[in-house]
Amino acid sequence: MTNSKNTLNALINALILTATALVSLCLCASDKVPIQPSLVSDTNRAHRAVDQLVRTQLTSGLFPYDFDFTTGNETDMGNIEGINLVRQTGAAFALGEYLTHFDHGPARKTLKVFLKNSISNSLPVSKGYTQRTLEWLGFYNRWQLWHSLRQPLYKMGLLFSKQGSAQLVSTGNDYERAWAGATALSIIAAIKYHEATGDTQFNDAINHWKDGLLALKVPRRGFREAPHFLTENPYVNAEAWLAFAELERIFPGDDDSKAFLSELDQYMIQTYGNNHNQRFYSWGMMAAVVRAEVTGDERFTDFIYRMTKFYLDVQNDTNLPNYNSCASVEGLATFVAFMHEQGREKDPLVLRASDYVVQIMDINRKLQIDKRTVEALPNGKRFVEKLKDHRGAFIMSLKEPLMQVDLTQHCLNTMLRMYAAGLAR
Repeated sequence: MTNSKNTLNALINALILTATALVSLCLCASDKVPIQPSLVSDTNRAHRAVDQLVRTQLTSGLFPYDFDFTTGNETDMGNIEGINLVRQTGAAFALGEYLTHFDHGPARKTLKVFLKNSISNSLPVSKGYTQRTLEWLGFYNRWQLWHSLRQPLYKMGLLFSKQGSAQLVSTGNDYERAWAGATALSIIAAIKYHEATGDTQFNDAINHWKDGLLALKVPRRGFREAPHFLTENPYVNAEAWLAFAELERIFPGDDDSKAFLSELDQYMIQTYGNNHNQRFYSWGMMAAVVRAEVTGDERFTDFIYRMTKFYLDVQNDTNLPNYNSCASVEGLATFVAFMHEQGREKDPLVLRASDYVVQIMDINRKLQIDKRTVEALPNGKRFVEKLKDHRGAFIMSLKEPLMQVDLTQHCLNTMLRMYAAGLAR
C-alpha cells in the first residue's frame, strides 16, 4: 500500500513539473512577459529617455542641461551659453523624431512648450547693405582675417543687422547666444511636430527661422556659426543643410529655393565628400539621406557611401570606447537604414557599419540611468533622488557619471534609427 502511494505521489510530482515546464515555455513565448533589466528592448529604452525629458522639463521650456553624479554640480539654467542652447534644441529635435514613430501625448506637449519658448526667445536679424557689399566682394570667404577683424566689424555693427522679419533662436535676449545650429535644429523640431500632429501653428516660425539662417549664409560657402562670428563650422553646416533638406521634403519650394538648395548640396559634397570630418558626419549623413530620398540623385548615394568609408577607416574596431559614443554612431545607423532601403544590406561596408553599431550600442545601453545605476556609481547612494529624477537619461561613462541632455538626445535618436536599420534589440 505504501509503495503504491509513493508511486502515485511520484507520478503527481512528475505531472506538476511537466505542467510547470509547459507553462514556462508558454510564458517565454508570450509578448507580455516582463523584460528583465539586462534585456530591456530599445523601444522601452527610447520611451524611458523621452519620459525623462518630459518629466524634467523646466518652466522655461528648457531641460536640465547636466548633473554630475560625482560632485553634485549642475549648470545654472537661468543663464545658459549658446552651445548649451544648441544641445537643448538637439533634444527637441530628438523628441520630434520620436513623435514621428510614436503617438505620445506628454512628449507632444513637451515639444510644443519648447517650441513656444524658442519663438519667444528669437531675435530679428538680416543682412544690411554693408554686409551684402562685403559678401559680394568676397570678404566673408577670407576666414583667415577672423582674429584681427571680427571684433572691430562686430562692434561697428557690420556683421549683421538687428532688423527684419528673419529670426534666430537665442536666450537671454543676447545675439552672442543666437547660434545658427540652435535655429537649424528648431526648424527641424518644428517640422517633425507638424509632420507628427498636422498642427500648423509653428509654420510661421519655421519661415522666420529659415530666413534667419539665410542671413548667415555666405555666398559660395557655408553658414556662419553665429551672427557675431565670421567662421563656418562643420556642425553648423551639417545641421543647417539638414534643416533645408527637411524643408524641401515637407514644403517643396519654388525654383529659386531649389536653385539655392542645389548650390548648397554641391558645396557640402565638395567640401566634405573627399575627407573624414567626424564633426560633420552624423548630421551630414542625415541631411544627405533626406536629399537622396527626395531627389533620387546618385550623387548623394555616392557621397553617403564615401563619407562612411572614410569614417570607418579611422575607427579602431579592436579598441572600442568605454564612454558614451551615441553621437558618433547615429550617422552610421542612418547609413545602414538607407542602404537597406536601397537593397544593399549585404554590401561589405554596410555589414561592417552594422557590426560596429551593434558593438558600440552594447556599451552605450549600459549608460542609461536605471535602478542598477545606484550600485554601479561610486557616489550613487548619495544622489538617489537625482537618480530617480533622471532615470532614462544617459551618462558619459561609469567612471565619469555626468548626465548631459545631448547624450540623451543622441542615444534616443540612434535607437530610433536603429529600427529602420534592422539593428534594434
